[in-house]
Amino acid sequence: MANSRRAIALELLKLQKQIEPALLAIDGYKEQLRTISKDTGEGFTEEIEGLGTVEVKAGREAKLTGTCPELVVEAAVALPAGRLNKLIESGLIKMVEVWSKKASPSVTARL
Repeated sequence: MANSRRAIALELLKLQKQIEPALLAIDGYKEQLRTISKDTGEGFTEEIEGLGTVEVKAGREAKLTGTCPELVVEAAVALPAGRLNKLIESGLIKMVEVWSKKASPSVTARL
């Protein structure tokens, strides 16, 4: 088969259509296992000899673990340059480079 974009896309869609019922079933089984874990409040592992294991980790509520100082960026950049430089020199504020996240090309198959 030629490696044209269209030929590759065709094969991807055919495979996606073939496995779609299995993916939906997998999602359903996972949700059932999550429900069991929520109901018991515990995680568990089921080992099926010759096939593998399924591990379900218990969920947990968010909890406060502490506090952290937070800089109000708008206020900091609005400071006079001299005052901002004093805060930087004191080590209270550190100017760091901000980068966007690298992203690989994404592929989405829709049926």
